[in-house]
Amino acid sequence: MKKALIQGSDIWQVEDAEFPVHPDLSWVDVPDDTTSQDTYVGGAVVKFVPYVMTTAEAAQYEITRIENSDEMKRTIRDAILDIDHPGNGKQGKVRLQELEDLLDIERAKL
Repeated sequence: MKKALIQGSDIWQVEDAEFPVHPDLSWVDVPDDTTSQDTYVGGAVVKFVPYVMTTAEAAQYEITRIENSDEMKRTIRDAILDIDHPGNGKQGKVRLQELEDLLDIERAKL
């Protein structure tokens, strides 16, 4: 059994033994696998569960990232001006099509 330093529902620290703390904090007994990412609610530890994006959420995130990227903005400009894309030697229209193909792959996941 470990000791957790609690304030409200927040677990600030997990230790093997208590030590003197500010009166706003208190020590409680908690299971050995308790971490400061967990919370303490209603006299019990609530384990932290990280959020995992769904496939659709991850795809939407990638679509937004590509569409708002500086590379997309430069590539659109280069495609309009029909000039070589800086850094990779491709014409703007060719690189723009590559980016659109990447977006199509992500959109298919939605």
